[in-house]
Amino acid sequence: MLMTVRQLLHRHFIERFQRGEMTQAVSSTAIEQIASMLNVLLPASYRDFLETYGPVYTPDILDLIVLRNARLADIQQFQSIEDVIDSSQSIEAKGCLAFAWAH
Repeated sequence: MLMTVRQLLHRHFIERFQRGEMTQAVSSTAIEQIASMLNVLLPASYRDFLETYGPVYTPDILDLIVLRNARLADIQQFQSIEDVIDSSQSIEAKGCLAFAWAH
């Protein structure tokens, strides 16, 4: 089966930056529950990423940011479904989704 460009980018991102144990992929049903509960439209790329990899730990992206002196925040941890719901509800910003923690 041929991979889409998005799937190749996701795989490359995981291979390069993910550390620790791989997490369990998130079901499309759980993703729909998040979208419904928070009343948000989730981007297809985020849905695909969750359905394939789940909430991964990616601390190594900070090394690249520092090396290149980039003015970016690193994504250190993609949140679990439960944490996405809790965090998004606690920030009380309609239409926003707190899906990851930056360093």
